[in-house]
Amino acid sequence: MLASFPVPLRVCVHGPADGTWSGLADLRVLLVADVLTRIAELHGLETNTVLAAGSPPPAGLGEDLAAVGIHPPAALASYRDARAMLGGSAHADVARHAPGSGHGGDEVLIGVGPVET
Repeated sequence: MLASFPVPLRVCVHGPADGTWSGLADLRVLLVADVLTRIAELHGLETNTVLAAGSPPPAGLGEDLAAVGIHPPAALASYRDARAMLGGSAHADVARHAPGSGHGGDEVLIGVGPVET
Protein backbone atom coordinates (compact mmCIF):
# COMPACT_ATOMS: atom_id res chain seq x y z
CA MET A 1 0.00 0.00 0.00
CA LEU A 2 1.12 3.53 -0.72
CA ALA A 3 1.26 6.11 2.02
CA SER A 4 -1.89 8.11 2.46
CA PHE A 5 -2.09 11.02 0.06
CA PRO A 6 -3.60 14.15 1.68
CA VAL A 7 -5.81 14.92 -1.36
CA PRO A 8 -7.20 12.84 -4.21
CA LEU A 9 -4.85 12.19 -7.12
CA ARG A 10 -5.97 14.86 -9.60
CA VAL A 11 -5.75 13.75 -13.23
CA CYS A 12 -6.47 16.14 -16.09
CA VAL A 13 -7.24 14.36 -19.35
CA HIS A 14 -6.59 16.70 -22.26
CA GLY A 15 -9.08 16.45 -25.08
CA PRO A 16 -8.50 18.35 -28.30
CA ALA A 17 -7.93 22.05 -27.66
CA ASP A 18 -9.15 22.95 -31.14
CA GLY A 19 -12.42 21.06 -30.67
CA THR A 20 -11.63 18.49 -33.38
CA TRP A 21 -12.22 15.05 -31.87
CA SER A 22 -10.42 12.25 -33.68
CA GLY A 23 -11.95 9.03 -32.41
CA LEU A 24 -9.33 6.40 -31.58
CA ALA A 25 -6.59 8.86 -30.62
CA ASP A 26 -8.84 10.58 -28.09
CA LEU A 27 -10.10 7.22 -26.84
CA ARG A 28 -6.50 6.13 -26.25
CA VAL A 29 -5.85 9.20 -24.06
CA LEU A 30 -8.90 8.30 -21.97
CA LEU A 31 -7.71 4.68 -21.74
CA VAL A 32 -4.29 5.71 -20.43
CA ALA A 33 -5.92 7.98 -17.83
CA ASP A 34 -8.27 5.15 -16.81
CA VAL A 35 -5.37 2.71 -16.33
CA LEU A 36 -3.48 5.32 -14.26
CA THR A 37 -6.45 5.97 -11.97
CA ARG A 38 -7.29 2.27 -11.57
CA ILE A 39 -3.72 1.52 -10.49
CA ALA A 40 -3.80 4.43 -8.02
CA GLU A 41 -7.13 3.19 -6.62
CA LEU A 42 -5.74 -0.35 -6.26
CA HIS A 43 -3.06 1.20 -4.04
CA GLY A 44 -5.65 2.96 -1.88
CA LEU A 45 -5.55 6.43 -3.40
CA GLU A 46 -8.65 8.44 -4.14
CA THR A 47 -8.71 9.90 -7.64
CA ASN A 48 -10.45 12.77 -9.39
CA THR A 49 -10.36 12.80 -13.19
CA VAL A 50 -11.54 15.69 -15.36
CA LEU A 51 -11.69 15.74 -19.15
CA ALA A 52 -10.64 19.20 -20.33
CA ALA A 53 -11.40 20.04 -23.95
CA GLY A 54 -12.03 22.91 -26.30
CA SER A 55 -15.49 21.56 -27.15
CA PRO A 56 -17.89 18.92 -25.84
CA PRO A 57 -17.01 15.35 -26.83
CA PRO A 58 -18.96 13.61 -29.60
CA ALA A 59 -22.40 12.33 -28.64
CA GLY A 60 -21.40 8.65 -28.70
CA LEU A 61 -18.26 8.93 -26.55
CA GLY A 62 -19.95 7.59 -23.41
CA GLU A 63 -21.14 4.50 -25.27
CA ASP A 64 -17.69 3.99 -26.81
CA LEU A 65 -16.08 4.16 -23.37
CA ALA A 66 -18.58 1.69 -21.92
CA ALA A 67 -18.11 -0.70 -24.85
CA VAL A 68 -14.40 -1.06 -24.13
CA GLY A 69 -14.65 -0.86 -20.32
CA ILE A 70 -13.10 2.57 -19.79
CA HIS A 71 -14.41 4.49 -16.79
CA PRO A 72 -15.56 7.95 -17.87
CA PRO A 73 -13.95 11.01 -16.26
CA ALA A 74 -15.78 12.41 -13.24
CA ALA A 75 -16.40 15.71 -15.03
CA LEU A 76 -16.05 17.56 -18.31
CA ALA A 77 -14.65 21.09 -18.26
CA SER A 78 -13.15 23.74 -20.47
CA TYR A 79 -9.39 24.12 -20.16
CA ARG A 80 -10.02 27.30 -18.19
CA ASP A 81 -12.30 25.56 -15.67
CA ALA A 82 -10.43 22.24 -15.29
CA ARG A 83 -8.40 23.32 -12.27
CA ALA A 84 -11.53 24.33 -10.35
CA MET A 85 -13.26 21.05 -11.26
CA LEU A 86 -10.21 19.09 -10.07
CA GLY A 87 -10.04 20.97 -6.78
CA GLY A 88 -6.55 22.31 -7.52
CA SER A 89 -3.70 21.85 -9.95
CA ALA A 90 -3.47 18.48 -11.65
CA HIS A 91 -0.94 16.00 -10.31
CA ALA A 92 -0.90 14.31 -13.73
CA ASP A 93 -1.82 15.56 -17.18
CA VAL A 94 -2.60 12.95 -19.84
CA ALA A 95 -2.48 14.35 -23.36
CA ARG A 96 -2.18 13.32 -26.99
CA HIS A 97 0.27 16.07 -27.83
CA ALA A 98 2.51 16.18 -24.77
CA PRO A 99 4.84 19.10 -25.60
CA GLY A 100 3.28 22.28 -24.24
CA SER A 101 0.22 20.52 -22.81
CA GLY A 102 1.23 20.98 -19.19
CA HIS A 103 0.88 24.11 -17.15
CA GLY A 104 4.53 24.42 -16.19
CA GLY A 105 4.02 23.26 -12.60
CA ASP A 106 5.03 20.14 -10.73
CA GLU A 107 2.52 17.85 -12.43
CA VAL A 108 3.57 14.78 -14.37
CA LEU A 109 2.93 15.00 -18.10
CA ILE A 110 2.00 11.69 -19.75
CA GLY A 111 2.16 11.87 -23.53
CA VAL A 112 0.05 9.36 -25.45
CA GLY A 113 1.29 8.22 -28.84
CA PRO A 114 -0.74 8.30 -32.05
CA VAL A 115 -3.06 5.54 -33.18
CA GLU A 116 -2.17 3.88 -36.45
CA THR A 117 -4.68 1.66 -38.19
